[in-house]
Amino acid sequence: MHHYFLTLINGKAPLCTIQCLKSICKNLLSSRFQFKIGVLHLGDAPFDIIIDDGSHVPWHQIFTLESIFHTWLKPGGLYIIDDLETSYWDAPRARIYGYDILDAGIGKRGSAVEKLKGMVDVLSRKVRRCRLDPYRHRM
Repeated sequence: MHHYFLTLINGKAPLCTIQCLKSICKNLLSSRFQFKIGVLHLGDAPFDIIIDDGSHVPWHQIFTLESIFHTWLKPGGLYIIDDLETSYWDAPRARIYGYDILDAGIGKRGSAVEKLKGMVDVLSRKVRRCRLDPYRHRM
């Protein structure tokens, strides 16, 4: 998966990963990339790309997104969350790595996917307001 992202960014953007497997990192480290792995601090510069390859628990993913999206991602940057499939786990007592999957599923508040859909809705409304109404401004 990480190799696909390296192809996308063409080795030119600073890259932040929230968590990365040691074996993958060894293959990716080169002079073309700047990596920040681990804890972010308020003094850290914003990043062009953030890859959240951490917890698979939807409410952890939502917390991380809400905590770092506006603080550490540059305007126009790319924020990637790996392992979103658990946002669809709505079975009673669903768990992963000892954590309960709370209120997840389609349309549920505990789904990281639903949080992202909401962000797309907000962005789309902002873009729509900036455009002229095609029916009122015909030539």
